[in-house]
Amino acid sequence: MTGTHQDSDRKGPGNGNSDHDPVATLMRQARPRPRPPQDVEEQVHAAVHAEWQKLTQGKRRNKATTYLAVAASVVVFVALIIQFAGPGSPGEANPPVGFSGKVVGHVTVENADDAASSDVTVGQSFEAGQVIVSSSNSGLAVMWQQAISIRLDEESRLRLVSAGVVELLQGRIYIDTGANKNATGQLRVKTPHGIFRHLGTQFMTRVMPTESIVSVREGSVSYQPVKGGSQPPGALEITPAGQRLTVTFNGETRQQAVPAWGGEWAWVESLATKFIADGRTIDQMLNWVESETGRTINYQTTAARQLAENTELHGQLDAEPLEALKIVALTSDLDIAVRNGEIEIDLKQPD
Repeated sequence: MTGTHQDSDRKGPGNGNSDHDPVATLMRQARPRPRPPQDVEEQVHAAVHAEWQKLTQGKRRNKATTYLAVAASVVVFVALIIQFAGPGSPGEANPPVGFSGKVVGHVTVENADDAASSDVTVGQSFEAGQVIVSSSNSGLAVMWQQAISIRLDEESRLRLVSAGVVELLQGRIYIDTGANKNATGQLRVKTPHGIFRHLGTQFMTRVMPTESIVSVREGSVSYQPVKGGSQPPGALEITPAGQRLTVTFNGETRQQAVPAWGGEWAWVESLATKFIADGRTIDQMLNWVESETGRTINYQTTAARQLAENTELHGQLDAEPLEALKIVALTSDLDIAVRNGEIEIDLKQPD
């Protein structure tokens, strides 16, 4: 939940913008490909730029450095973006609606025309009508249009109806609309018990035989009943952040409080996109951890915040968010402690 940093002795996060557009530079360095339609090209560039900004909020400083193990590369992400923009053409019958990112375990995709299935690999494109299926101890992160991230939990089935609709047949998915405000409301999740539409948010949807459940971490989600339920088909119910909405088979609904962090969100963190650390600051990395885990960053002192803002990272953090915190704690002068829904940041005390 980016932007909720707290200080014990000072309020407000450090803000700032980069002096140039790194996305434009990366796109210019790509090999020439057939030009997509202008609206598609603009959409892809906006999507990448929004995701980049999400990962790199805050001021860049050059007063100190922390070196990390190099294990991942932004090239993979950029390659997916270029592939997203490149193959499309006005006459293409089935343009891609998304691409696979991180793949864990065994995940397959079933074709719409013949139901033939194949294993999903990193960078694979998906078309409307296909069904993604995850096995036990497996999961998938999908880069959707409008910079939306969709993550599929184990033992789940997700039908890709169109660029604007996915149908959860079984299991759980997580959706993060990122920093792209233009994506609000442009993706609906259809379930046997109703339709959920995001309103600029992070939320998780689970489908079980007798009910569907949506848990909202950030923003809000609207629910529209299906025909035959206890509510009229056109009625909308809004679920805000920190709430869980349960919809039963007969259309009855109930809301209850739900934490934005913890055990039921752990699978989401395991499918997080790796942080592009090289040249970014610790404070920017903490923004990423905050967004991926739902925990609030709490600087104990102004000095700790300033150190985080001024310490530049080098290399790549090939680790899940909470593991990345441990790496930074070992390689910097910051003391980092996770206490329930907060991540407390302070200066290390001398021995």
